[in-house]
Amino acid sequence: LSVLGASDRALIRDLGLSLDEALIRGVSVRDTGWRLAPDSLRAVWKQELESIDNSLMTIGSEANQIDPGLERSVGTTCGSVAHALDRLELRVLRALMARRGVSAARLSELSSLLRPGNRLQERTFSLPEFLVRHGCSLTDRMLELEPWPVDCHGILTVDEEASRRDSVLG
Repeated sequence: LSVLGASDRALIRDLGLSLDEALIRGVSVRDTGWRLAPDSLRAVWKQELESIDNSLMTIGSEANQIDPGLERSVGTTCGSVAHALDRLELRVLRALMARRGVSAARLSELSSLLRPGNRLQERTFSLPEFLVRHGCSLTDRMLELEPWPVDCHGILTVDEEASRRDSVLG
């Protein structure tokens, strides 16, 4: 059972995902950014990456014909370019998400809630731990569940404001 606040659930909805999709696929910066990207960016990015890849292959082939000893240098250069393009892609996607009001930090927090270590996990907490974190509103919501999800991973949404008010530590 995963416990999500209403704002977490709203963010998942705003990203155009269902809760099932978010659990199964996760909410990475790359996937989310490309989901929010305009079609024109997707098309240009794909086309230009293929062009760069072809150019590097051509340059590498010519360099290796001149001196086969350059093969390692060509491989290192191709790796460096690929790494730089990967970093640029993430920066572009983060900027795109920020424009839509989604921070990478918030996405990372949500991802950890849904899929700790980027894997579905079953975690066991005692009732006092849940009460400390979510207050009495959690137990009220748990009692409303009919039937209990026993053969699948369930998601329970709690009222964050009520959780803060009712929390044992709050």
